[in-house]
Amino acid sequence: GIKERCYNPNNKNYQVYGGRGIKMSEEWKNSFEAFYRDMGDLPSPTHTIDRRDNNLGYNKENCRWATRKEQANNKTNNILFTIDGETKTLSQWCNIHGIKLGTATNRIKRGMLPEYAVKFERIDKNALISHGGNECSISELCSFHGVSVELFIRSILSGMTITEALKVA
Repeated sequence: GIKERCYNPNNKNYQVYGGRGIKMSEEWKNSFEAFYRDMGDLPSPTHTIDRRDNNLGYNKENCRWATRKEQANNKTNNILFTIDGETKTLSQWCNIHGIKLGTATNRIKRGMLPEYAVKFERIDKNALISHGGNECSISELCSFHGVSVELFIRSILSGMTITEALKVA
């Protein structure tokens, strides 16, 4: 299918592959044996070819066998979020924190920062939070600033930053 996507203008996917300059290495294009030597056996029936960098072509350095889930997290139209210095898709962040994708998506649409949308299913007043270079529980932070824990949590869940929530609460 790679050759069809890259070189056949009549292929339904040509515009997002060959039409935007995605090609196969000449070695792979001219020799299945070279492709097989570089990629080896398919690890399982659920794996397909994937390009690590979707702006580059099909070659030994840029390709891997990947599952559908791995490929879904490597699409050019994914929106990436950087949280605590790590960049991942919203789906990946939700899996890490055990949050339903729909819950996080709705929170972000309401204006919540992605960091809070994926980290808290429910916010516990004893949950640790980082603010001003210090880490403490939400109840300790609220007590220090003389604000209501309940109002602070509602403010965070509505999409406010910690600083904004401390002013409102």
